[in-house]
Amino acid sequence: MDDSHLKESRPQKVGFRREDLTGALGHVVVALVAVIPSLLPLVVIQDDVLLAIQISNIVSFIVLFIAGYQWGKYTYANPWKTGLLLTAVAVVMMLVAILLGG
Repeated sequence: MDDSHLKESRPQKVGFRREDLTGALGHVVVALVAVIPSLLPLVVIQDDVLLAIQISNIVSFIVLFIAGYQWGKYTYANPWKTGLLLTAVAVVMMLVAILLGG
């Protein structure tokens, strides 16, 4: 293997570029949009916190199922199994949180 061309190469400058900022802002926007459906019941129903948490959990499960279903279609896997698997993992995590006092 001839790597003599590497001796003449110069390292690229490392720094913060505009693409880094727009990529970071894009990730923040996606995270906020993903959280809004689960947050809305907690904001709207402030009188009954337990009911608001239960509705928030149901909304989260629905959103996770839809995301898993779409992911399954995108990866050519069974969308129903993928959606149900993602939702089942979320249910288990919620049950563990409840058992730990959350």
